[in-house]
Amino acid sequence: LMTGESRDFPLVNAVLPLKHTLFDHDAIILNNPGRSVTLQSPKGQRGIILRHQDMPYLGLWHKPHTEAPFICLEPWLSLPGSEGHIEDLSLQPDLVHLAKDETYENTWSIEILV
Repeated sequence: LMTGESRDFPLVNAVLPLKHTLFDHDAIILNNPGRSVTLQSPKGQRGIILRHQDMPYLGLWHKPHTEAPFICLEPWLSLPGSEGHIEDLSLQPDLVHLAKDETYENTWSIEILV
């Protein structure tokens, strides 16, 4: 759930250096992260590129207070609910609203770098 807290992250040449403590308070949600994100170790060329269309948010997380050997990357179309509030989904910003029998389609892809 969203807490309302917002902060800047220390970017180094447009790169967010990852460390386990970044996730001690839960997920990080990036606003307008662009159409792709690359996750790559500075130790080599292996990594992934996550490409996403029309997704204005990117959630990054791993289990808090651990040195989890993974990170989850989740492109999001809208934000989760706010802590302590019951929200009317029809008023939630960025949520896709569909009429009966209407459909919505969006895509994302992952490229593996070796």
